[in-house]
Amino acid sequence: MIPTVIAYDVEYIFPMGVHSLLFITKCGTLWGLGQNQDGELGDGTRVPRTDPVKIAENVTSAGWHTFLTQDGTLWRWTRNDPTPQPVYENVVAVGNVQKELKA
Repeated sequence: MIPTVIAYDVEYIFPMGVHSLLFITKCGTLWGLGQNQDGELGDGTRVPRTDPVKIAENVTSAGWHTFLTQDGTLWRWTRNDPTPQPVYENVVAVGNVQKELKA
């Protein structure tokens, strides 16, 4: 198998289980890729994504089913509702929302 480039300028990668992942590019865009069986990508669907799908812009950090935007809004989605919803505003930092693996 020959490796294929799927994205450039990736700053952080977040595994979302065994078959899916999220990543943030240097410009702050959150992307998802993978199986998406339980809506883990947060794109509002349960459609498998073999190509990256844009989830949000102006993202500073992300984690399992959550992301934080530059304006301090914490967003989340769930298995029952895979569309991101704002849950808190004026957030400075959150323990579970973090920058994980440096690409």
